Amino acid sequence: MIRSSVSYAIKRSSPQPMTQRNIIPLVCRNFSFPIATYSTPSSAPPSAPLSVAGTAFFSSLCALTFGLGAWQTKRYFEKIDLLAKMAEGISLPPVSFREDEGSTHRRVRATGKFRHNDSVYVGPRRAPAGKTQGMSVSPLGYYIVCPLEISDSREILVNRGWVPVGMVPREVLDGAVANAQSNWNEPEGVVNVIGVVAKDEVKGKFSPKHQGGTSRHLLWMDRNAIESATKVRIFPSSSPILLLTETQSPTEDAVVGMNTYPLRPTADEIALNVAVSPETHVGYAATWFGLSGAGVLMTRKLILRGRA
Repeated sequence: MIRSSVSYAIKRSSPQPMTQRNIIPLVCRNFSFPIATYSTPSSAPPSAPLSVAGTAFFSSLCALTFGLGAWQTKRYFEKIDLLAKMAEGISLPPVSFREDEGSTHRRVRATGKFRHNDSVYVGPRRAPAGKTQGMSVSPLGYYIVCPLEISDSREILVNRGWVPVGMVPREVLDGAVANAQSNWNEPEGVVNVIGVVAKDEVKGKFSPKHQGGTSRHLLWMDRNAIESATKVRIFPSSSPILLLTETQSPTEDAVVGMNTYPLRPTADEIALNVAVSPETHVGYAATWFGLSGAGVLMTRKLILRGRA
């Protein structure tokens, strides 16, 4: 095809007979050939070093992350000291509930009668740690909070422990019946209880407000809602809730082998139960110190950029 085009161009451009001598110029005039060109790349201008404002900004980030790491380290040692004090307090003999000054690091004892018909159910909550053998992963249930008459019609609130969701009938939660046939242990008569003073719960930011009424289902330990649901006036009004760890009563001894509910933690488990463990503080500290070190290296590289 190329050869035919060349011959046609030669015939039209010149009446002379085709010879080796005049073919080459004609071919060169009808075809163009690319010519490779080379250029020397120009060198990029050197990067400017980090400005004073940039240096101050990155340096402040490094200082901030280092400070957070130091704060987590401080919290780690504080948590270690707190756990040691809690373990020491739990190991001491229990004191009377009247003698306790609200310390959350000491076991207390009380004697009285449970008013099971006035119980309320707080939840859903997860089961106590280490008490879920044979159940599904992270089972949900309710904590049973029951008034304990100690003397002269005075009551304190006792968190008796945890039961699965399926054990509490809906009519009991709604307050339609005072108390159906329970599937868990309910000691009768005078009982001696030993427990740990629990910390007061604070309403969560997104938790709905309890409306009162006859419902016995609460989402959190709301003293006013408990009084409204049970018609029981807690005395004294500043009395904390006792988290039960031990119960001593003749009726419970007879049924303890038949029913293990409600589940409750031991005193040692309560002493070691903190919202943020020391190991978590170590992890946070390592993260912040790592970010601070990486920030120092990056800031140094930006400052020295363009000075070579």
